[in-house]
Amino acid sequence: MKKYYFLAFIFVSFISCKNSEFRKIDLNGTEQIVFKGDYFKTEKGKRLNNEGVEFGKEGYTEKANELLLKADKIEPNNATILNNIGITYSHLNNYNKAIEYYLKSIKVSDSTYLNAGNNLSLNYFRTGEFEKGVEIANFVITKSNNKLQTAMARIHKSFNLTALGKCEKAKVELKKIEKLMAENSGLQNQVDLIKSKIKNCVQ
Repeated sequence: MKKYYFLAFIFVSFISCKNSEFRKIDLNGTEQIVFKGDYFKTEKGKRLNNEGVEFGKEGYTEKANELLLKADKIEPNNATILNNIGITYSHLNNYNKAIEYYLKSIKVSDSTYLNAGNNLSLNYFRTGEFEKGVEIANFVITKSNNKLQTAMARIHKSFNLTALGKCEKAKVELKKIEKLMAENSGLQNQVDLIKSKIKNCVQ
């Protein structure tokens, strides 16, 4: 069994909910509310989502997917659940299906659920739809007030830019990422990967 280790908001991340407001920690260590209101309308939907998250963290991706799809039937317009389903499909290497669910998550949230946007940009990179990857990353960058979320978007944008051969633009993004990450090394591995891609980038 292949085991996946999930770090919060690094590339793709499962989201569970313990309170009526979803919170995350930005680079300065301050708590920021990114989505107000109840994520879950039902306790059963919440329970199935959280169980799916736990199975996903332990590497039981197919079981996680099964539970999250059940949660989706109970709460079909829940952006969190839809995003998490997308993540399971991504880890099952079904990137087109993952994209389908990330798009649904964005749609039902009126384009406010930016975590799905970041995940979408990465999956567009995986499917070779690099222009779309840049476009959705730019959308997240313009809408997000969170440094870590913005850094992720710029990382995914850089991946897509290097794939397009837009090396100089990728270098500009790298400088912006390094500035955002000056106080935190949590994404250093990804920054190093971008540097490697830029080094091998062909204009």
